[in-house]
Amino acid sequence: MIRLKGDKIAPRALDWLDLSTKPRIHSLFRQSINLINAEQSLLSVVLPEVGPGPFAIVVAQPDPSFEGFDVLDLESPVTIKGRRISIGPIQVDATSTQEWRPQPDWQRFGADLVRETQAKLKQLLEEHAPPGSFAPLVNGTLPELDQTVQSKALHAAAKPAELLLSSLAAGDRNGAKGAAVGLAGLGGGVTPSGDDYLQGAIHAIWAKLSTELARPMGEAIAS
Repeated sequence: MIRLKGDKIAPRALDWLDLSTKPRIHSLFRQSINLINAEQSLLSVVLPEVGPGPFAIVVAQPDPSFEGFDVLDLESPVTIKGRRISIGPIQVDATSTQEWRPQPDWQRFGADLVRETQAKLKQLLEEHAPPGSFAPLVNGTLPELDQTVQSKALHAAAKPAELLLSSLAAGDRNGAKGAAVGLAGLGGGVTPSGDDYLQGAIHAIWAKLSTELARPMGEAIAS
C-alpha cells in the first residue's frame, strides 16, 4: 500500500468526500488524478507541484520512490471511508488535512484595477498574447478575417464580447447571459478561449462590484 497524506483540501473536496457514491477514476496523469462520482462531480488529488485548486486535495511531498498516479489505470477500484480514499494500491489520507479556501482578496484586486493598471494590462496583451487568442477583443481592433479556425472563432466572438461588456456596464443580467451563450466553448485551447474570456469577466465583476451585485451577475454568466 502506498500512503499519501493530505496537506491542503478545498471545501468542495470535503463535500465530495462526504456525499459521493460509486466513485471511479475519470482521468489520470503523473502529478494528478481526477475522480468522478455517481452525481458527476469531480475531485482532483494532486501532488505539491500542481498546487491547491477549488476541487482538489493536495498531498504532502511523497516518498521519492513514488512514480506518480499514472502507474494506475482507469479501471483501478476507488473506495471512500470517511476522509480516506483508496485508489488501487494508493491510499490518500485527508483526515487531518488543512482546509484551503479558494477565495481571492477581491477588495485588494479591485483597488489595484485602476486606469493605469488597465492600460498596462492592455499593453502586455498586445505584446505577449499568443496568436489566435481572444486578446484583440479587449481593444476592439481585430485582425483581418482569414480561413483559419482561430480567426473565424475570434471574429465570431466579437459581437457577444461587445454585448457582454455593455450588459455588465448596464447591470443587465439577461444580456450578460445571452452574451455568455455566444462565447462559451468558442475557440481553441484545453479550456476554450471563450471560456477563459468569461472567467476573466467574472473575476473583474467580483473585483469591482459588491458581493450583492457580483454574485447574481456572475451566476447568470455561469448558468
